[in-house]
Amino acid sequence: MVQTLDSSLTITIKTPLRRSLNEYRYPDAEPPSTTTVYVELPPPHEPQSFSVDITPTTPFDFTRTLGYKCWLSVDGVKNNLGHGIRTGNHEYGTSIRGMELRDAETGALVTRECTFRPVETTDDSEEAAVIDKDDAAKLGCIQIEIRPYLWTTPESDERFNGRIQDPTKYHTQDALLGGGKVHEKALKGSSSSHRASLGRVLRQVHSHRSMNVVSKQATYVRFLYRSRASLQSLGIIPADPIIRASPLIRPGEIITIDSDDEHTERLLKREVRVKQEGGKFAETKQHLGETKAYVKGKVKQERKPKRERGDEAWVIDGDPGPGASKRMKLETIDLTG
Repeated sequence: MVQTLDSSLTITIKTPLRRSLNEYRYPDAEPPSTTTVYVELPPPHEPQSFSVDITPTTPFDFTRTLGYKCWLSVDGVKNNLGHGIRTGNHEYGTSIRGMELRDAETGALVTRECTFRPVETTDDSEEAAVIDKDDAAKLGCIQIEIRPYLWTTPESDERFNGRIQDPTKYHTQDALLGGGKVHEKALKGSSSSHRASLGRVLRQVHSHRSMNVVSKQATYVRFLYRSRASLQSLGIIPADPIIRASPLIRPGEIITIDSDDEHTERLLKREVRVKQEGGKFAETKQHLGETKAYVKGKVKQERKPKRERGDEAWVIDGDPGPGASKRMKLETIDLTG
């Protein structure tokens, strides 16, 4: 949760399975009137759609303020409509669940779901890129613009209908949110791992019929969304510990424990575990290395001695003993008297 500079509003990025994405301090200098944090994206197997919750940090005293109007921008694309928090309209906060766009087919204003997706790149100089270098620098950023209301009044039907029906008033799907590849050169020096794209239509928008004037002074909250690996490469979060392969027993070796220590024996007899990683199974062998320091001096290896060439095996009454080999020395015993 991030608070605006005046601590009047608290803003949170949510996904279907997470009430709030993990947030990390932004270490660099801030733009004017801006609060910035890094947020860690959910793992790939979780739903990637997101929404923005904006709530008053403490309940507003509407005798002293008219409230605030907030605009969502995703990857540099500003939403068509602002979301207000004022008396009689979302007094306790609002949730922005997507981008309000004009449907290209019906002309109606609709809310379309926004989702996170990995950036697709190309190094083919002849392949047309949807996003140029300037726009690529805007990827990976969710921004909320907040302006206090100065004046508000109900809107007439005539003005409302004219605004909604004006085909030039609201833009349709923007290329930045429509997918497409980015040239690798355009991302040079950027830490962006993901971008936003438009998903399904959630609902048709019924705009509130109001006219308002907002302050020219705005404050901003930015969420720089990155994958865990990207945040680790930036040094924002520590790297995951390295799990080294366990040493294995070589065939033909005999392990003898010169100890009746039950703890040592239990560690040496750990079962083979099988875990699933990324849809593939990998077998984890017995982790004998964990006990190396503990049982030092107690473990010895014994090998079966090689048979010397001079060893002889005897056959009596045609029955070879257990030690008989291919090179057997035979003795004939005369029983005829």
